[in-house]
Amino acid sequence: MRKGEGGGKGIRGMSPGLPMEPFLWLAGALLLVSGGLLMLRGFWPPRQGHAPYCAKCGYSLIGLDSPRCPECGTAISPKTTVRGERHARPIVGAAGVVLVLGWLVLFGIQAHSELKQVKLYHYVPASWVLGDLQSPNQAEATKAWDELARRWWTDGLNASQKARLIDLCLAEQVASCRLGLTPRLVRHLQECYEDGVLTESQRDKFLSQIAQVEFTVRPRAAYGAEVPYVFHYEGGGPWRRPQEPAFWVRLQVEDLVLDGKPGAPAPFGWPVNVRGSMLDAFHTCGGVSASALGPGRHELKLPLKVSVFFGPLLDEEASRRCHHEDRLLTATFEVLRPGAGDGITLIQDPSLKGELLKCFQHLELHVKGPDTSKPSNCTLRMAFDPFPVGVAFNVYVRVKDKERRFGFLARPQKPEEGNYGMGSALDPPVPETVDVIFRSSKAVARETTDVFEMWDGELVFENVPVKTD
Repeated sequence: MRKGEGGGKGIRGMSPGLPMEPFLWLAGALLLVSGGLLMLRGFWPPRQGHAPYCAKCGYSLIGLDSPRCPECGTAISPKTTVRGERHARPIVGAAGVVLVLGWLVLFGIQAHSELKQVKLYHYVPASWVLGDLQSPNQAEATKAWDELARRWWTDGLNASQKARLIDLCLAEQVASCRLGLTPRLVRHLQECYEDGVLTESQRDKFLSQIAQVEFTVRPRAAYGAEVPYVFHYEGGGPWRRPQEPAFWVRLQVEDLVLDGKPGAPAPFGWPVNVRGSMLDAFHTCGGVSASALGPGRHELKLPLKVSVFFGPLLDEEASRRCHHEDRLLTATFEVLRPGAGDGITLIQDPSLKGELLKCFQHLELHVKGPDTSKPSNCTLRMAFDPFPVGVAFNVYVRVKDKERRFGFLARPQKPEEGNYGMGSALDPPVPETVDVIFRSSKAVARETTDVFEMWDGELVFENVPVKTD
């Protein structure tokens, strides 16, 4: 943890004796002493006169011939006898009570103000704070991180607690990103890496997790059809400013291996160099022909070479290679027997149409440039809430009864919002509004790896606004 980062400040706690201002101490002392004296004078004034009284119970002994007090039975002697009467003055005593109460109020207000400055979380056991860092409540987890970062810088953690914190940061590196928190934990991992704090296994894990990849194949495919697959990469390294050296990754694939035999076509565009920062992503897809495959289970492997560099972005000559590993990504799929269909279920429920229409929160067509002499490059942008059912649409833009396919939208039913864009060209002039059509298609679903149930129908959005970029 770098000095001055992540709460690396000194502890501000309670000093011996609440540090009130001197004049407040003086005022408080005067109130307390004055109030105490007035209460003493008002409720317990000095005795006046010479009349004898029992010192224990206060019984008058005037004219008494008995050797004992008739009230409490105490033997009468000079030591058990007091002289004079007390004449209490309640008003004076009450004034003293008011002054003492005033001191209590003044002291309470000042003490509360000082106690507010005491960060009690500084004194919570480190094991509890480490547990809070794993809380699903991001505010609580962020508070825990700030405290752990402060203790890291002030040497308030022992070796085992530091190791535990590093392990939690490594787990956070591959978890779903909590904006505002996960980047700070990953940045801490890089600082530990640069300072030589990580063990060899922790270092290898940190560098390996900078390249997070998934390889997915459609688990069921129709006999004779193409089997789609998707390769997805996400960076797991710390964010850096553009001018700063950063982690970046080279991914290289030669041939895919189908049922133990190499030669299946690899995804296009290999090798690729990609950023290693969090939220940087790379996505590609492809397919293998199932025409020569018999019904049953099959296995597809993607041999992947991963190299992690640190230095100027995507500049191999000026960068240092920190890590290299070979990964073998494996997925299995089933080819259905002839006549068994494609494994896609159509949901023919017209009542879902209204719900699907309401899911789209934003829909606009953006046109690049005002040039009307050639077809205009257009981008259809949309944002939508989670769909109540799986969908697989071909997407068309309609201008004056002429439809142009822009792309497709396919998503299984899952509780996730989405933002999407697709582009094509429209002949000029492009009007101020267009119609957008979402038309269900099993062919689109077959090209995905996760849509097996889809709504069957058509959604039409009329008069979608057109904006010029």
